Amino acid sequence: MSRRHSLEEFLKQSLENFLKESLKNFLEEILGKLPGGVFRDLLEEISKEFLGVLGELPVLMEEFTKQKLLEKSLEEFLKQYLEKFLNKCLKQFLKVSLKEFVKKSQVYIVGHIPPGSDERHIGHMPYGHTSFTEKNNLRYLRLVKKYSEIIQGQFFGHLHSDSFRVVYSDSGKPISWMMIAPSITPRKMSESNNPAMRLYKFDTDTGQVLDYTQYYLDLEQANQLGEAVWQPEYNLTTYYYGLGEVSSVALHNLADRFTNADDTQFAK
Repeated sequence: MSRRHSLEEFLKQSLENFLKESLKNFLEEILGKLPGGVFRDLLEEISKEFLGVLGELPVLMEEFTKQKLLEKSLEEFLKQYLEKFLNKCLKQFLKVSLKEFVKKSQVYIVGHIPPGSDERHIGHMPYGHTSFTEKNNLRYLRLVKKYSEIIQGQFFGHLHSDSFRVVYSDSGKPISWMMIAPSITPRKMSESNNPAMRLYKFDTDTGQVLDYTQYYLDLEQANQLGEAVWQPEYNLTTYYYGLGEVSSVALHNLADRFTNADDTQFAK
């Protein structure tokens, strides 16, 4: 057996064993701690999909070992393989989650890094303002478009800024929205902010988001007083924005008004 062949076989076997055992043990531990109910049923469905992906490991490994392994660094090989495997798993996780919830309820999508661009850094460098790769950004938006009827809202952070985004159908109709909340920690780069916290109001029967109140902590004042005093800055549906409801259409109309310099709503 050649040295190259031995190395390939070793990597294939090691990675397959590691990923299979790690993921299997993780799923068994999680499922073992959950009581019966919708969420447990959902995780059981997802675990089946994950184990299905694990069954494809030999095929994925074969793809990479055909790519002249010894001409690459081991680090590059592992990075490519794991990225492809994890992307497949994560895609299945979101896809199956949404598919299952279509049968059972409405959903919120909560994440750290939002899709799309950081509007404050556009133009600094090619693709430097985006968080997702173009491929994964399109993949995420396709899923949101497909399941927009059951997605009550999307909530993200990461950017340390207060903004929102609207997702449109292929025909240009606003169909979903994302809220991006400012952070609890200041960030000193091109801009900074006082610590912020947001409290959402929602209908406990339907899950519909009705409003939110944005709070902030004045750091200078807090240092002088020796205590934290959280103060309301604004409500989404009153004062600054005057929205009648929290919906993709209402937020689309609000964004459209941003382009009107004569709109008195923003002369505050």
